[in-house]
This record gives sequence, C-alpha cells and structure tokens, in this order.
Amino acid sequence: MSTKHLAPASLSTLFSHHLDTLNERLENALEKTGYDSMVILAGNQQQIGRSDLSYPYSVEPYFNAWVPLTQNPGCILKLTPTEKPLLVYVQPENYWQETILDPEDHWVQHFNIQIAETSDDALKMITPTKMKQAFIGPDADNTGDCTAFNDSRLLNELNYFRAFKTDYEIKCIEYANQIAAQGHIAVQKTFPLEVSEFHINHVYCAATNQRETELPYPSVVALNEHASILHYQNLNQRSPIEIHSLLLDVGAQFNGYASDITRTWCSQSLRFQKLITAVDSIQQLLCSQAVKGTDFVELNDQAHRLVAEILSKQKFVFCSAAQAYETGITHTFFPHGLGHLLGLQVHDTGGHQKTPNGALRSPPAKHPHLRLTRVLEPGFVLTIEPGIYFIPMLLKKLSESTHKKHINWDLIEEFIPFGGVRIEDNIVVTTSKVCNLTRQFLPSMNTVSAF
Repeated sequence: MSTKHLAPASLSTLFSHHLDTLNERLENALEKTGYDSMVILAGNQQQIGRSDLSYPYSVEPYFNAWVPLTQNPGCILKLTPTEKPLLVYVQPENYWQETILDPEDHWVQHFNIQIAETSDDALKMITPTKMKQAFIGPDADNTGDCTAFNDSRLLNELNYFRAFKTDYEIKCIEYANQIAAQGHIAVQKTFPLEVSEFHINHVYCAATNQRETELPYPSVVALNEHASILHYQNLNQRSPIEIHSLLLDVGAQFNGYASDITRTWCSQSLRFQKLITAVDSIQQLLCSQAVKGTDFVELNDQAHRLVAEILSKQKFVFCSAAQAYETGITHTFFPHGLGHLLGLQVHDTGGHQKTPNGALRSPPAKHPHLRLTRVLEPGFVLTIEPGIYFIPMLLKKLSESTHKKHINWDLIEEFIPFGGVRIEDNIVVTTSKVCNLTRQFLPSMNTVSAF
C-alpha cells in the first residue's frame, strides 16, 4: 500500500461507515437479482500481445470500492450478507519484482484475509460452494466457469448507487483534489517560462508525487493552439517559439478516487485573460446552481446561455446572446458537456441511469456528448467545466453555414493561436448547498473584470 499520501486517522471511522453502506446496498442488490453472494476480481496485469511486457495495471473499480488497494493484481473479494468479507490477498514469490508485503492499515480489521501465491490459487479458495454466486471483474479475467459474470442486472444496481458517495468517498476525492492542486500551483509558478508540454507534465508529476500511470487519466497539457483539442494527448518535447496560453487538465488519485481539475493561463494578452476571467465567472455561477433537485440537462442548457452572453459581450458575435443560443452558435465554441460524475473512475458510472434497473435517460439530441443526465441529489460528486474554444474544424463548418454573418471572424482569427479556455472544479451536492472540493485549494482566477 502506498504511503506517499497519508490521510488522518479520521478516515478509519469514515471507512467503517462506508462499508456499512456498501453492505446495505449489497444485500438489496443480491436480493433483487437472486444471488447469495458476490465475488469481485481485482483484475490481473494484462500482457502486451507478442511481448513479455505488460500494460500498466488498473484495479477493477467495483473491487476498489470495498478495498483501498490499487496496485495489487490478482486479489479477490468474496461478499456474503451477514458475513465478514473475505479478501484473498495475492502475494507472489517473485525475485524479478519487489515482494508484496502483508496488507496493513486501518481497513484490514474489517476483512478476513487469506494469502494466495497466484490469482489462480486465489480463485480456488472462493469458488467451490453451493451458494449462487455472482462474479464481477474485467472481461479478460473471466474464468469461463462462473455461474454469472458481470450480470447486467447486478451492474445496473451497483452503478446507479455509485453516484451517491459516502463521506469516506467524498473525503478521498477531497484529498485527491488537494494533491492535484499542489501540481497545478507548481505548474502555474513555471508558466510562462519557455518550457515544453513534456517539461510541464514532469513538473506536475513531481509536485503531486504521482507517476503518470498513477494519475486517473492521461494528462492534458496543451500550450497555445493545442488547447483547442479537448483531450489533447501528446506531450510535445519542444517549447513553442512563443507561448500564448496553457490549458492544464490533470487530476490525481487517492485510494483509487479521482480528482479532475482544469485551469487555463495566458501570457501577456489582456484580451485572452479577460476571456479566461469571464469563463471562470460563469463556472463559479454554475457551481453554485448545481444544488439538490437541479436537472443537470437544464443546467447544461444554462451553461450555453451563459457562454452566449460572453460571446456577445466580448464581440465574438455580432448578434445578441439570445440569437447565439437559439441558433446553436454556442455549440461551435462549447462542443462538450458541462460535466460528469466523479469517483473511482474519472467519468464515473451511472450518469445516464434513471433507475437502478438500468432504465436510461439519453442525452438530448442537441447535447449528444453530455455524460450526466440525472437530477442532482445529495452525495453526488461531479465536475463543472464550461469552456470556450477556437477549434478550426468546427469554425470551418460555421463559416459554411447560414450563421457565418453573425461571427466576428477578425477577432476569431486573433484568438485561434490561444486554443481555448476551460475551467473545471469538483463539487459535492449536499442537502442544503454545494461544496466545492477544488476552490479551497486553488484560488479564484478573477484578475480582470468579467465580460
């Protein structure tokens, strides 16, 4: 178990209550689906085809929800209502790699722990039984003799309730925000020195004390026009001749729980800084509106109305904000959804589920990329991430449409080298308010009067 980021002792009590909640959900899910117990495979390290190397290991999230182990392939968890969970802990004898030590931390007291040398041995320790067992795990680890592997009825039940985070989970995500904030602050101190995306990523990883393979998703380190590529995946090793802007979308993880934070900075340009400030202002407004009972589809629509106001007030369009919204012009500048659920996965499961039985509420046709369509409830942890971008392929389509007359193309050309702006925080919906897990560690970016 990693000791790089240690949580206070209070996490122990929260974890105990967390398991109580999971046990209650487990009992209800098994009763509905007709199983007696559930076996969760942590997953194995998968070998790269025609190679003696392996892909970076990623733990099965359903396993990680019960056990805060993220770097222990082959482990298996057997869960039976009214019984203490059985954790088969794989501890291979291997002189090629560091020996995995016995598990030790506050959580071990909640499990019956048995040691196995291999994942095959671990499976043998839990399988022969008269109980009707459900198996959950990566498809690659399906043994072929399981009674039911990744039963959709069971997964739907689990996925729906994953949206309701326990206090333990919220605290883990808060710690992940704190760790990520250290990286963002370190990068901000580096920018706008003449450095490359590769170097910036190195600064971030060093400040967070996390390797790239430990981060919850590939780093988006986008200088200049690269910020117009929403999930920009490269880390250019050369510094641009001139640095205009930096969009940094990078998170961290704690006990397997993710943070997902984006900040945008500029160099010298007051006009682009004004745009950053305006996006930051509407982002904070949208965060405050993400309260209990809010339909996220409607909040996403509100984001487009606010983006339209910026486009109009800052003269990117010649038409009114209402026209920019009604004609769909905002979709060119803001083509992705406002946010998503966050937890054990950066795009956490259950975002489109209406009910535990798997009924879905699909994104509306005009917002096909919206990852969250649920009405917000207490315990939901989600991202709020509006943006305004200057994406050449979308601008080209706009220039060929009937709406081209409404666009200030000279100003657009001036902003294309900056790529775009995205501001992203992680928030918790409570019974009475919204709790921002990010802003307590990263201050407001309002340095220029908004709009």
